Amino acid sequence: MKTSRLVVLVCLFGCSTSEAPPTLTFTFPVDAPSNSEIYTCYAFDAGSLDNRWVRSIQWTAPSAGDVIMHHAILFAVSNWSQGAVSTCWAMPSPATGLQVWVPGSDSLVLPDDMGLELPPNTSSLVVQVHAIRVADGPATQGSVTVNTTSVLPNRVAAWLTMSAPIPALRPHMTDSSTASCVAAGSFNVIRDWAHMHLAGYEFQGSVLHQNGGVDPLVDVVPWDFYRQLTYTVDVNVSAGDQVQTTCIWHNNTDNYIFAGPLTTDEMCNQALLVWPAASATWSGTCY
Repeated sequence: MKTSRLVVLVCLFGCSTSEAPPTLTFTFPVDAPSNSEIYTCYAFDAGSLDNRWVRSIQWTAPSAGDVIMHHAILFAVSNWSQGAVSTCWAMPSPATGLQVWVPGSDSLVLPDDMGLELPPNTSSLVVQVHAIRVADGPATQGSVTVNTTSVLPNRVAAWLTMSAPIPALRPHMTDSSTASCVAAGSFNVIRDWAHMHLAGYEFQGSVLHQNGGVDPLVDVVPWDFYRQLTYTVDVNVSAGDQVQTTCIWHNNTDNYIFAGPLTTDEMCNQALLVWPAASATWSGTCY
């Protein structure tokens, strides 16, 4: 009887191996300058991830302290030139998002017959950390564990993203924006992640079918900036159906709020985990 052995590779700011083991754990600091917030990218040499699929992604968030991890995103990249640690307000292209951690969120654990697709020639995994310093004190530390398989899953999934434009949010007023994207192929939505910032008031995601039917994806009322969950859904989308993202904001400040990466700026993003991965594309431009 042959005995299998689980190999775990623990990396701090990068390690090198020719072939990725089935389990990878990456540890990273969470820090920001005094009285400010910053996006920092930590890049790790994961070895070759060709012909592998992600089965689960599990985060260990830092304990409460003087620095808060607002969110962290795990990206897969095939060519990274920014070094092991870099400031990254926006991820360079191409980079494929694998999962987002936010306070209150769960780990990504896929069904037994499903795996998350990795882009070809993936050799680096990058953790983008949005950290906010609230008091003077030491940095904290987080980690992420990625479990992969070399067995082709029956269902291969991928993330499909969309964003609505951000209008100039008027002081002490309520404003909204909607994006509508047309599915290029047919797919099933199994997870939905919605994202706004502090001025967020309500978030809605839905599917408008060509036959006139409407399926809700998420309806987050009221919006909670500190609890941005990934929701489990089960909605079929056919080619030609429209997926809508609607964000409603209420600006309680005396100043205009504009689009941007800071918590005092605003965003309106919706990410769908869908299968099959081959159909995870939009037709034309999203509005």
